[in-house]
Amino acid sequence: MGSMKESLMAEKALEFQVQPSCKCGMFQALINVLVKCKSFSELKQIHALVTTFGLRHDSPISSKLLSLAALSGAGNIDYAHRLFSTLPAPRVFDWNTIIRGYSISKNPNKSFSVFIKMLRAGVFPDYLTYPFLAKASARLLKPELGGAIHGHALKNGFQLDKFINNSLIHMYASCHDIVYARRVFDEMPMKNIVSWNAMLDGYAKCGDMASARQVFDLMPQRDVVSWSCLIDGYVKNGDHKEALAIFEEMLVLGPKANEVTMVSVLCACAHLGALDQGRSMHCYVMDNGLPMTLVLRTSLVDMYAKCGAIEEALDVFRGVSNGKTDVLLWNAIIGGLAIHGLVNESLELFTEMQIAGIVPDEITYLCLLSACAHGGLVKEAWYFFECLGKHEFQVQPSCKCGMFQALINVLVKCKSFSELKQIHALVTTFGLRHDSPISSKLLSLAALSGAGNIDYAHRLFSTLPAPRVFDWNTIIRGYSISKNPNKSFSVFIKMLRAGVFPDYLTYPFLAKASARLLKPELGGAIHGHALKNGFQLDKFINNSLIHMYASCHDIVYARRVFDEMPMKNIVSWNAMLDGYAKCGDMASARQVFDLMPQRDVVSWSCLIDGYVKNGDHKEALAIFEEMLVLGPKANEVTMVSVLCACAHLGALDQGRSMHCYVMDNGLPMTLVLRTSLVDMYAKCGAIEEALDVFRGVSNGKTDVLLWNAIIGGLAIHGLVNESLELFTEMQIAGIVPDEITYLCLLSACAHGGLVKEAWYFFECLGKHGMTPKSEHYACMVDVLARAGQVAEAYQFLCEMPVEPSAPLLGALLNGCLIYGKSDLVEIVGRKLIELDPDHDGRYIGLSNVYAAVKRWKEARTMREAMERRGVKKSAGFSCVEISGTLYSFIAHDETHPNSKQIYEILEFIVIQMKLDVHKDIQEYLSL
Repeated sequence: MGSMKESLMAEKALEFQVQPSCKCGMFQALINVLVKCKSFSELKQIHALVTTFGLRHDSPISSKLLSLAALSGAGNIDYAHRLFSTLPAPRVFDWNTIIRGYSISKNPNKSFSVFIKMLRAGVFPDYLTYPFLAKASARLLKPELGGAIHGHALKNGFQLDKFINNSLIHMYASCHDIVYARRVFDEMPMKNIVSWNAMLDGYAKCGDMASARQVFDLMPQRDVVSWSCLIDGYVKNGDHKEALAIFEEMLVLGPKANEVTMVSVLCACAHLGALDQGRSMHCYVMDNGLPMTLVLRTSLVDMYAKCGAIEEALDVFRGVSNGKTDVLLWNAIIGGLAIHGLVNESLELFTEMQIAGIVPDEITYLCLLSACAHGGLVKEAWYFFECLGKHEFQVQPSCKCGMFQALINVLVKCKSFSELKQIHALVTTFGLRHDSPISSKLLSLAALSGAGNIDYAHRLFSTLPAPRVFDWNTIIRGYSISKNPNKSFSVFIKMLRAGVFPDYLTYPFLAKASARLLKPELGGAIHGHALKNGFQLDKFINNSLIHMYASCHDIVYARRVFDEMPMKNIVSWNAMLDGYAKCGDMASARQVFDLMPQRDVVSWSCLIDGYVKNGDHKEALAIFEEMLVLGPKANEVTMVSVLCACAHLGALDQGRSMHCYVMDNGLPMTLVLRTSLVDMYAKCGAIEEALDVFRGVSNGKTDVLLWNAIIGGLAIHGLVNESLELFTEMQIAGIVPDEITYLCLLSACAHGGLVKEAWYFFECLGKHGMTPKSEHYACMVDVLARAGQVAEAYQFLCEMPVEPSAPLLGALLNGCLIYGKSDLVEIVGRKLIELDPDHDGRYIGLSNVYAAVKRWKEARTMREAMERRGVKKSAGFSCVEISGTLYSFIAHDETHPNSKQIYEILEFIVIQMKLDVHKDIQEYLSL
């Protein structure tokens, strides 16, 4: 009445020709009318009045009217948008109002179309615009939209705004991207209590209560929101006892609880059936004068009902007049009566609910169906079930708890492609194939797991009506690790054409695809796209770019990305270190390692592996010794590299020490680690120990790599029959051989002179769909050459479909030398020099051949050719292991600190040997 009376008074004043400057009273009257407006019909009347007064373009009036239409209970967002469109020059406040209105409406996605129009109109967003858009992203569960808004805010210089950053933390956490939420939090130079509460609530929403508690404990100050978030987090994650314990702590140390706190605490009591504690909470509410909101009243009803105190539940329910109830309160009491078998009472209350004008929802009908189930009322159950259809309720999977949870569990445990297809059929049967959690889990399984198939995943993806950025990322990632990583880019292009914005995960998957293809130009294009979209500060993306450029051997650009990162984490340093190691620049890799502000096991492992991959095995072992003193505990990755170094050096004692380290430190004996141990023992000549390690695992848990290691180990030691027997065992165990297996078998045949068997294994490659590589041809040539079939080996070489490699020609040359095929020696030797003109051994080998047949001129020519090309003869060196320490030396070496004493002992040994020889000759002559 008051608002309409004021509006009539204002309208009466119009009869007088009052100038705008003198309209103070009327202006204030209109503002008062707007403030007191309680219904949509009143709002439209006031709008008409404003138009009549000629004030519809007056900023304070139009803005207040727009706010009322867009944001209040009396409003209507579509009406607000029409009103907004009449404004001749909307201010940023007006744009923000309509964006905010849509962010809390049924169509939050419209916030973004309004935002785009705002930008096109040349209106700059302010510190309020971005939080409203972040809220819309959170409601849509679309972190890709939120990420784009985040990038736009950074681009416009809002990186230090607490209000914006707090809303971004909330948005990322709501979208279950807690890593990025934490990143925003950590990068805030100044945090307020809202920032801490947002981070705490984010961890709780994502189910990480350990981190939530850690944030809570680190807070410089706490308010009632902080305590309520922590309590609610424990309740939502099922730890109701801890929630009540925190509440008890709050009563002693914290502020007075509010109605939000009490709702969570009552929920915990309900789940625990803790009636006495529930009654105490009710008393706390009354004693502290907390407002008895509908939500709090509903929680009390629910708690009493679930704790079996149905009379007290009804008392609380009856304590509110019908005009002030809502569907949630009615659902609580109807559901409470149903679970206690009070079927007639629950149905009677449903009738009361309808008389009171409360419209039932899906939960109401589920409660009624539960009541019918308890009472065996089949006819009534069918009636309520049909009502669901008549009212066009779409019962969400969250209401199909049993079926929904069972499907998720089945998906997680899926182990084969056939199982995956069966589950897909089941999902379709249940009508859940377009349900986001189910479809996303199914897609991830098909695209990324061992049970999957990327082509099947793509077909599944194409059936999604509106794939989210998560789904696009899944299929891009699937292709990036598949046999066709180039398809990641075609999917990415389709993603952009579909109007889906990439997020901080999209680019790393594309960078991985570029690295696997060794195409830095593709990676560079992706890098540019990421920069264009405001991701230049994203560490996750930059780290993947460093890896990509380094994998493509563009270490200069990898370093540029690293140097331009304003904030680097340990992953950034490790990526740069690994990049230098991959490119063979161990001096720079060591420099990066030495400059690292902190190092983890990955840092040490990267450095050690770099030295191993670049052939400096002694330095790798030296770094490992340093790691044992200064670094963290090694992991299985570190040990694989260290064992590889021992294998190359033939350092058996050190290899045994590494094996002991693995056992003493309880490192998981993965197949890769076990394979490395077998390989190390075999290459160091300890074949029995290699077999012991190999036999320590059951056949069901082996793989082709482990079998290859032991078969190859036996082969290099000439244990031909044993290696062939193990191959038979391998086939019985159901392990499918690969190219390396056949290479090992051909090597065994070469050592044993088994030409017939070698031809069999060579032909098996083709029969099993494998194309022989240069190494297989080299082994086959070696088999024939060692068996004296040099002419056949040469013919085989000439008929090969691949160009002969240096190892292949070397194998033939050895055969020629052994069996005196001097006519072929020169042809093969000269071809070797053509292939590898900087290898000193090629010249020296051919020169020695010429000298052996007294062709001194040609021998001298080879030496001269070597000198003209500037090829230096490499100094041969030997290694000796004493008490687990390796010593390497060359002829006439004097670098060792004890070289003088060593040479004295050597000279003494030589003299003794000569004396022994002289003595043997004397004894022989005296016979």
